[in-house]
Amino acid sequence: MENQRSLERSLITDFVAQAREHLTLADIATLTIALFYTILGFVFFDKAPNVVLNLALNILLCIALTALAVNEDRLTSPPLILLRRFFLLPCIFFMYSQAHVYVILVNPHDVDDMLIRFDHNLFGVNPTEWMQQFIHPLLTEFFQTCYFLYFWIPLVLSVEFYARYKQRGIDEQQRKERMDDFMHYSFLLCFTFYCSYLLYFIAPAVGPCFTLHNFATIRQELPGILLADFYRNVVDAGWGTDTTNPILSVHRNCMPSGHTMVTIVNVIAAFRFRSKFRYIYAVIGTGIIIGIIYLRYHYVVDMLAGIVCAFMALWLAKHLRAWFRAKGFLQA
Repeated sequence: MENQRSLERSLITDFVAQAREHLTLADIATLTIALFYTILGFVFFDKAPNVVLNLALNILLCIALTALAVNEDRLTSPPLILLRRFFLLPCIFFMYSQAHVYVILVNPHDVDDMLIRFDHNLFGVNPTEWMQQFIHPLLTEFFQTCYFLYFWIPLVLSVEFYARYKQRGIDEQQRKERMDDFMHYSFLLCFTFYCSYLLYFIAPAVGPCFTLHNFATIRQELPGILLADFYRNVVDAGWGTDTTNPILSVHRNCMPSGHTMVTIVNVIAAFRFRSKFRYIYAVIGTGIIIGIIYLRYHYVVDMLAGIVCAFMALWLAKHLRAWFRAKGFLQA
């Protein structure tokens, strides 16, 4: 019996050591929010839709992520190595898909009226209504394209930073520094996304396209040129608006603006890690932040809150990284 207990302690100690050596901060952030949603799943087991499926997927995700991490040294197949490095990108969107499930259960009271009052008191007008004077198909096409590209920038940046690590002709020190840049960006990305998801629980809101404007006529009021309607349809479907009564099904993901938070972090990361396309991202990022108001997705207060939260997330991420490094997490 004593030998068995000693073996169990040894296995646990070895697992903890492996976790400290191989778990990245992006892994830890993902495991944390998966645990959070798992707890909510059990709390709202009788109310949440697809709860059994989501619980099972959360558990499988945690097992797969941890297994990939602790067995990192044994991964020799290129597909498995790529899976290890890019596994977190689909995790980000899976975690988003669960946010809207639990936000309305935890906090069923939308705060749009408060946000509208804040905007009106600050500017004396409703900004999305004031911007109607600038509506033009070229602007609509540009802003809707920028808004759509928001979903692809994290993938492009991740691929670029990882490709630099794999570049031939660099020494071991350069390779180590480039992998550190890649992991640092991965953590910043995951952490900012997850922070925005958690903040939706505090102030759920649907946005001005439902409260100040008629969602059914936005396509006519904001016409594009070529692809604006396609991009808008993709966004609307991802928002949960492809129903007969979209205001009831749309995600309460307005406050703070996750688009603003993640865009600011992406642009800062692009410049900090010297992306070749950093100036292009800056232009697209500016289009995203202005576009969320022009396209009626957000109130100005959402955007301002997103700016503040982005810099808070960057500050907190810096200190978390230092703390985990001090605790012996080698890939922090």
